[in-house]
Amino acid sequence: MAKPKTKGLRWKIVIAVFVFAIVLGGLLSAWLVIRSAQVPHGVARIYQDNELVHEVDLSTVQESYTFPVYGEHGEENIVLIEPGQISMQSSNCPDQVCVHSGAISSGLLPITCLPHRVVIQIEDAQE
Repeated sequence: MAKPKTKGLRWKIVIAVFVFAIVLGGLLSAWLVIRSAQVPHGVARIYQDNELVHEVDLSTVQESYTFPVYGEHGEENIVLIEPGQISMQSSNCPDQVCVHSGAISSGLLPITCLPHRVVIQIEDAQE
């Protein structure tokens, strides 16, 4: 009569539980990072050449409006400010990555126009 291979099965179960715990821990960590980056009443700050050119508290915006950012060499970015979010409406940069990045409403990722050196990021009002 052959012995059942319970030792090999036990190791497989232990490894599966260990892998599951690692995946679950990674997902929990990612969720915590994303959650901490979200600023509920953030201030959108627009920088050009590392200089603050405009800031707006997104929680106070009632109607959409645009804000132009002009550079020294004909650079032009039009920022669209809406209730709770901000986006790059248009730019005369060659790649249009900033325009295609869409609207942001949290501090998770900034909008960046590298050719024009313009950065839009949402930060806590106290920062």
